[in-house]
Amino acid sequence: MLDCKTQLVKSLNTILPTYYELFCDSSTPKPCITYIESQNNTVANGDTLGYSTVGYTIKLWGTDLAILMPYTDEIDTTMRGLGYTRTAYNELTFNGNYELIFTYQGLGLENFNN
Repeated sequence: MLDCKTQLVKSLNTILPTYYELFCDSSTPKPCITYIESQNNTVANGDTLGYSTVGYTIKLWGTDLAILMPYTDEIDTTMRGLGYTRTAYNELTFNGNYELIFTYQGLGLENFNN
């Protein structure tokens, strides 16, 4: 199974503090980014190499949409630089909080000799 979380968090942390989605709650300082892996499946396997499709849901959280919008381009650029393609985008709001939701997918190479 391909694990890209360390690289993902390191890159997103350059934009805003980044947290694992399941550990984020109302006490988490905002604006912030959360992530959760939504897909990690084998596409092709050989004896020494394989390919996996890896997907992440990235959320941008905050209380002011005008402040959040510039971060959307930064997130997109960062994820593209890591080899991911945005497959969906959505927006939610509740009690004055905004949640901008990005879905990304990428293809990763696995080396089974390591």
